[in-house]
Amino acid sequence: MKKLTLFTTLSILLCITSCTKEEGCTDQTATNYNAEAEKDDSSCIHYSDLIIGTWNGKTIEVSVELSEEMTQAFITSAQMMSPEDFEFEYGVAKPTTNEGWLNLVQNITTETIDITDMTIVFTETTMSISEDGDTESINCIISNDRITIVDEDGTLDEFDGLTHFDIATCTETDLVVTSQLNVLEIPDLQNIDITATMTVTCTR
Repeated sequence: MKKLTLFTTLSILLCITSCTKEEGCTDQTATNYNAEAEKDDSSCIHYSDLIIGTWNGKTIEVSVELSEEMTQAFITSAQMMSPEDFEFEYGVAKPTTNEGWLNLVQNITTETIDITDMTIVFTETTMSISEDGDTESINCIISNDRITIVDEDGTLDEFDGLTHFDIATCTETDLVVTSQLNVLEIPDLQNIDITATMTVTCTR
């Protein structure tokens, strides 16, 4: 009789354990998605929720990745300049080694700008940028991983040539968004369309 009672108890416990579904966020687009969860517990958190509020700017980095062909074309063109003209154009002495030329290309295709005096405020429908006492408000649509610039009617628009920002990272304290610039002018390559990546880093 005791064996039967023990068997029955173990069977019930096993059933309860196997029948209990792990709860968590089941939305794969959420930042806290739980692949093991079988039942959604309404705990999902999206970038579009975290981004709302005030952010303090840190840096803007603009970078261009030139192909090997474009890099060599630029170097060949720049090597034809006199040392005086080169220094006037680029503000540095003309390189004399291949390593020096490659370092120059790296320097002129990457720029980091300090924006610690900039504040960005997000609401559900706007992005307001304040700097040096001036504030510009931009209409936008914030989805889970993208900030899309729109006009007052919700039609796609642009801001300084940008149509959207992709949300790369968004936590309670850190925000990183990226976008693509269609054209970046580099001396001796003005007639070539170059796509640059702009990365904006903020904190709060």
